[in-house]
Amino acid sequence: RHYSIYLSGSQVFAYMEVEDFVAFRTTMASSEANRRWGAFMAPILEHHTDPKTSFPHLLEEVFHLD
Repeated sequence: RHYSIYLSGSQVFAYMEVEDFVAFRTTMASSEANRRWGAFMAPILEHHTDPKTSFPHLLEEVFHLD
């Protein structure tokens, strides 16, 4: 549904909302654009991933306002 990337100094922060996280991961795994983005960003990104999902740890939501 929504995917944004923010830049603060030298830190990159991503925010996303998806209906089906497994389907999202499957789509991204086969995406040529995602592969190119990963290769382009590899020299500057630190990947802190959850070994169970091979995806960055999901943050606990502590506040939400609609």
